[in-house]
Amino acid sequence: LQIPYSESSMLRILGERPSKYVSLEVAKTLAKVAYSRSMFLRMNNGPVVGLACTASIATDRDKRGNHEFHVVAYSSDALISRSLVFHKGQRSRIEEDEIVKEAIHIFLLRCYELHLSGFSIVEV
Repeated sequence: LQIPYSESSMLRILGERPSKYVSLEVAKTLAKVAYSRSMFLRMNNGPVVGLACTASIATDRDKRGNHEFHVVAYSSDALISRSLVFHKGQRSRIEEDEIVKEAIHIFLLRCYELHLSGFSIVEV
């Protein structure tokens, strides 16, 4: 499990500065990196999935951009994604965070149900 919260840690993973950090394209890149890393670290021949999420949620200060998240799963035979833009001011940070966490859990479960019934989770 790797969480690049700072700009410098994100740059180390991506290799370049994206035009927008919270985007579907960045989530796709992070999922592909997670998949590659998991392939390197796996201990058996079971299926592997790289899962990534980029998010910008409510905070105690005004934000210029959207409150949104993008979650992506990448495997040897599929790339699937979901995105959501929140309506600003309708939820607290805690509420938006809970929605993002739940969406990631549901997304991972859905990946498992679709075709990855033998996959292992590798923490990196």
